[in-house]
Amino acid sequence: MSRSPAQACGGRGTQDVGSAKAGASPSGALDMAGNVWEWVADGWDPGAYAKGARTDPLVPATGSKGVLRGGSWDFSASTARSTYRLAFDREAGDVSTGFRCARSMD
Repeated sequence: MSRSPAQACGGRGTQDVGSAKAGASPSGALDMAGNVWEWVADGWDPGAYAKGARTDPLVPATGSKGVLRGGSWDFSASTARSTYRLAFDREAGDVSTGFRCARSMD
């Protein structure tokens, strides 16, 4: 459920990267939820967790829908978690959508 900027996060909009250090994960990762939605490599399959691996199922990126995770400043607080998955049109743009650059630890 989308909210107006006045209702979201106290009306603050997006926050600077790394500004919520108190919310760091146990491994030190910052900004994993609530600032902007983040595109992930998965494709959209509403039944992915019922079909196989329940921890982090890999869904091939096919079709017109991709997956956003983490919620954003202009959505309900219930979506502000890294496990929340939202189907989104791969060709659509939105002011509350971004991405995270990542690499393997290998």
